[in-house]
Amino acid sequence: MVQRFYESPMLRRELVKEAREEEAKKLKELLREISNDLKNQGIPVDSNCRIDMNSFKGIYKKEELDNDLEKAKEIKGDIEESLLKDGERLEALKTIVFYKFLSEKFIIVRASFYDDVFNQVDNLIIEKETGNIVCAFDEVSATSGPEFAKKQERFLRKNNINGARLKYGILSTEGGLTKGKIENIPIFYLALSPEIINEGIRNLSSLKEISDYERKLWTYFLTILKNQIARLKLEENLNETLKSRLLKFEEAIKEF
Repeated sequence: MVQRFYESPMLRRELVKEAREEEAKKLKELLREISNDLKNQGIPVDSNCRIDMNSFKGIYKKEELDNDLEKAKEIKGDIEESLLKDGERLEALKTIVFYKFLSEKFIIVRASFYDDVFNQVDNLIIEKETGNIVCAFDEVSATSGPEFAKKQERFLRKNNINGARLKYGILSTEGGLTKGKIENIPIFYLALSPEIINEGIRNLSSLKEISDYERKLWTYFLTILKNQIARLKLEENLNETLKSRLLKFEEAIKEF
């Protein structure tokens, strides 16, 4: 059987690449819209919705900021993300979906480049009413099997050892925005297979609309979070600050 030209592996790879580039543009535009909204609320983020490390001048010396950025870039690559890799695509997809469903009561941001690399935190949720960080997220690539089980145990241990920490953290207080180190943050893992990530991105609508597929993703994310909260509540030695944030987040998402 003669293989048709349009079925050739080379052309197939080219078509996949073109599709990813188009999807990256879509993600970037939606992130830019969210970023503009966050900036209007006084939240220091870049166009990709990451906490902007440059806004911490005065908190940390310029040499320290530059050094942190360089160390992160050595491990992860350039800060200008292509949004072509599954990890970056999932991070962006989570940000957009959570923004659509939670932005009325919560601030949804991506962690700084440094904290993403060195503290394994990629998203933060901050309660608008109190200004407190209620939880943090990290993504995992596996969705089942031994590797996934190991990831589950790692997150459980991390929460038992005082939770996640941030060097470039933000808190919104009555006196204004506070920046600096924050500890004792409950951290959850959210996993999606590459196929579901692709499907989710293809079904993203504008920020003013919510597609049926986005509702399915949101229901899935909520189920994962509720299961992890229930598991963490069984632990007897959780840090009190972390436990308080955990219970507040549980209460807040009940209505969703």
